[in-house]
Amino acid sequence: MSGNFFKFHPIFAQILVIIVIMVIGIIIYSPFDKILNAIENQNYEKAINIANIGSKIYPSSKWYSFRGYAKFQTGDFQGAIQDYDKAYKLETDDYKIINFDNKIFIKYYMKDYKSALNDFDYEINNAKDEFIKDSFLWDKAQFLYNIEEYEKALDIYNDLLIKSDEDKIYLLKARLYFERAQVYKRLNKEDLAKKDLEQSRSSNVEETFENPIPVPTLLIDDEN
Repeated sequence: MSGNFFKFHPIFAQILVIIVIMVIGIIIYSPFDKILNAIENQNYEKAINIANIGSKIYPSSKWYSFRGYAKFQTGDFQGAIQDYDKAYKLETDDYKIINFDNKIFIKYYMKDYKSALNDFDYEINNAKDEFIKDSFLWDKAQFLYNIEEYEKALDIYNDLLIKSDEDKIYLLKARLYFERAQVYKRLNKEDLAKKDLEQSRSSNVEETFENPIPVPTLLIDDEN
């Protein structure tokens, strides 16, 4: 019997390998599909339970991101903020800040503006390079506009326009002029707003930049 066992052992090994691969595939991919399906069907408690289990089996920022979305829908705003913050810190792509933006949205929704601005300042002060810093500064300017802190928003737009010749990765001058024009309008400075609109439209760009300054929005990352 011992000889037969060793004779067929390679077959058993192959089967075991296949099973392990299938299990890993289920652990890595299927739960993300399941949690997204639960969210799409507004079964938020189920989504939270899946994330609770999945985050212990397979560490990923997606668990916390999806769970944050589900918690927000159930009214657990602080829990959602904590999950988005954890997802943001686990995220390996420095240029993907959807989790940070979602955290800011919840604080905007709660009208906890001071805390949101503190989050912006932390990221600005600890940015790895000037490009990332400029990106957060621009986001902060838009946030200030949305909470009607127009003078403070104007200060940032002024600085960003000065820097736009150096940082052409994040700072699109035509768009900056257009957004600053919106700020000037709110401040009843119509002549300055008109000049900025002319500057924006005189730029040699193919795509239009004339969309409203975006308000904070809760987004869900479904690229699983």
